[in-house]
Amino acid sequence: MGRPLSIVVVAYDIERELPRTLRSLSASYQRDIDAADYQVIVVDNGSPTPVDASVFADLDGEFRLIRIDDASPSPAAAVNRGIHEATGDLVGVMVDGARLASPGLLHFARVGSETRDRTGVVALGWYLGFDYQRYAIDAGWTKADEDRLLESIDWPKDGYRLFEISTMDESSTYGWFFGVFESNCLFLPAALWSELGGFDEAFAEPGGGLVNHDALRRATELGDVSWAFLLGEGTFHQLHGGVATNVTPDEIEARVGRWRDQYAAMRGRTADGIVFDDPIFIGRLPDALWPGYAHSINTILHATGRLEDALPPAIELPRPESAPNAMGKEWIALAAKAARGGREAEALEFARRARMTAPTAADLGPLLSTFATGKQIKDITLARQVQFYLDAGEACMRAGEYEDAEQHLREALRLNPGNMHAYDVLSRVVMRGPDYYERLEQVHELLNPASYLEIGVKFGTSLAGARPPTIAVAVDPDPRVREPIQIGCHLYRETSTEFFERRDVRALFGGLGPELVFIDGLHEFPTALEDFWHVEAIADPGTIVVLHDVIPFDEVTQRREQVYEFYTGDGWKLLHCLADVRPDLSWFTVRTPPSGLTFVTGFDSGSTILREQHDKLVDRFGDLPFEESRDVPGVVLDNDWDAISQQLLAWQRQQPADARVGPDSRECAFGEAADRDLSQRVRELEQLTAGLRKDLAQARRAATQQADLVWLADPESAAAELQRLQRTKLYRWTRPLRGAYARLRGRRTS
Repeated sequence: MGRPLSIVVVAYDIERELPRTLRSLSASYQRDIDAADYQVIVVDNGSPTPVDASVFADLDGEFRLIRIDDASPSPAAAVNRGIHEATGDLVGVMVDGARLASPGLLHFARVGSETRDRTGVVALGWYLGFDYQRYAIDAGWTKADEDRLLESIDWPKDGYRLFEISTMDESSTYGWFFGVFESNCLFLPAALWSELGGFDEAFAEPGGGLVNHDALRRATELGDVSWAFLLGEGTFHQLHGGVATNVTPDEIEARVGRWRDQYAAMRGRTADGIVFDDPIFIGRLPDALWPGYAHSINTILHATGRLEDALPPAIELPRPESAPNAMGKEWIALAAKAARGGREAEALEFARRARMTAPTAADLGPLLSTFATGKQIKDITLARQVQFYLDAGEACMRAGEYEDAEQHLREALRLNPGNMHAYDVLSRVVMRGPDYYERLEQVHELLNPASYLEIGVKFGTSLAGARPPTIAVAVDPDPRVREPIQIGCHLYRETSTEFFERRDVRALFGGLGPELVFIDGLHEFPTALEDFWHVEAIADPGTIVVLHDVIPFDEVTQRREQVYEFYTGDGWKLLHCLADVRPDLSWFTVRTPPSGLTFVTGFDSGSTILREQHDKLVDRFGDLPFEESRDVPGVVLDNDWDAISQQLLAWQRQQPADARVGPDSRECAFGEAADRDLSQRVRELEQLTAGLRKDLAQARRAATQQADLVWLADPESAAAELQRLQRTKLYRWTRPLRGAYARLRGRRTS
């Protein structure tokens, strides 16, 4: 018959779950063991609603109920009470009474205990459902879902089908061959429980903290104890709001951290996984466990170096088409790809994201169940972390989830500053639509310029966008043209300074100014300013100049000295300079990746202010902080070709000079509503500056309504404040806007 067995079940506030647990321990459910061979002791550890003994009424076997009214929030004392009341030679402890048992649990526990003297038996733990329950709950998993899942396998008709709908829990991660952190159903001979002293009641936290781990660890340190693992048996945790199992990932991380600190203080060592010497394995392996068993073997072979690469799981991988939405499809595709490559942590994280996004995707379960571990992305190598966030960012971008895409890509840059691919994709997230090469090609097709000047050729990609009959002049000290150039082109291998000093540039264009110019030379404000006034000196009024790198990404990539491969430089300061010094010019900026384009027209070849004031302007605007770049002077358009082409065609129609407007206004094509808004803004700015110049006291009162300006009463301080104001957005905008308003007012009068 075998030695008699007792199993202690601790129950606390689990009215829904306990009847199922007890049913799974009844003799009508358990196989190969008679009711007379064991007893079940239920210890009610002070449940708010006491366990009713009637719950045992229809169960086959000996069930006994013990109620502790003045119970500790920890289960330790309840476990010890149950062990003390047990009459079996072999005593099992199920600390959490919300667990279903597999049908051979008690039979194979007895068999395992009889293999050698002083043998403990360990049963592994599972969660009902797919993935760790805390992640499943985050994805919307509920008790009702769990009930339907149990109904789908016709439980309890065949309890081994529980493995089809379950996930091995954290305490048993990677299965049978890596050891465990604790056993949620631990069997020891009664004499060993006595020798051990039961559970340590000093673990008094709700749920007991690491008391279960502590009991198993101390049991392994008893002298001459052998261990048996149940191969195809276990317990299955139900949803019930447990202290450690059914809380959010952040909450459990905080709690476990506190429990680990407590354990270290009590035992003088860290709480680590427990590896058993020479265990034996007892039981039969149900069909549903073979994929998990194979994955466990593959994982340990890879971990020990016997397999060079981790093998993909022996499961059917999820299909993107099973997801009902674009984001779910992206996550599933990435999860399957990572699984095929043996990248377990990435596959799991992508699958979890898929479940959050597409909870109705039916075929995610096997992957989640097989790969579920506590391993997170932060635990893998840095290179893999970076690639994970790059993949995630691109997936979100493809699905139109731009905010999430930006977050992932910036995390990739945090981990790997300067990553060129991250910057490239991020630029397409922040500034959506075709890149600047495609926009330039469209500009060539739309305007069909007879003449084209390009400063900064590099690989020739922008030059390749020009089409016959355009004739081009290109300048670059070190061109490395890789693209096929389709037009007649004169390429000068020299710096732009040398080019303009040595040559009669207008003569190169038949005595006229170039119709279209692209300035993309050195990404430094002094050089960009010099290139600009050189171009204006040879331009016609209707010449259109295109400036690149006018919207920088971050502080480090806009520095004048290049740090990373991705580099915009500080040429963006040219727009702020023009807004103050050349309000007669017209321009607009387009948010096109990777760093924007600005289109400028309305040139005056006789203007010399930029040339004559070059050094002073470099001193004045060269130190603008990066934060100023966020406020791009002038009209800023989204990357919409209709709006871009409308403005360019308006310019090409050669509107009269008095119809040109300043940098924060719009041409007629943009409508009179913008003009009215501009006029109101100009009036407000005029009032502020007039008040400052006429009456310091009045200016100080106005400052109470302008939180970003601080006015000082004494004249010397006021003079210093005026100098500071010259560098602010308010000062830079006032002159151009006043001029623009005057022109608008004159146009309306005429």
